[in-house]
Amino acid sequence: IYLDLQLSEKEHARIAQEKADSREALYQAQLIRHLEETELMAREVKAKDYHDLKETLLEQMQLPKNNALGMDGPLDMEACGPSSLQRFSGEDTRY
Repeated sequence: IYLDLQLSEKEHARIAQEKADSREALYQAQLIRHLEETELMAREVKAKDYHDLKETLLEQMQLPKNNALGMDGPLDMEACGPSSLQRFSGEDTRY
């Protein structure tokens, strides 16, 4: 009788361990799938950002080199400091 009881307990423990292992394997598979999806989305976002940056740079390369704003009349000393009055040698005075 004791031997049958021990064998029954051992069988129940084995079945419980198999169920736990099965649940753990399922959890790990779901976790791996989630991590892979997250990584894929991050790669797609990075690729899109890179593509957008590349397009922006190509568009900017098509623009004229010197598109600075021209002078807009005399300087307003209330809005500007004394450094705004400086002129440097080689400075383009057309702007």
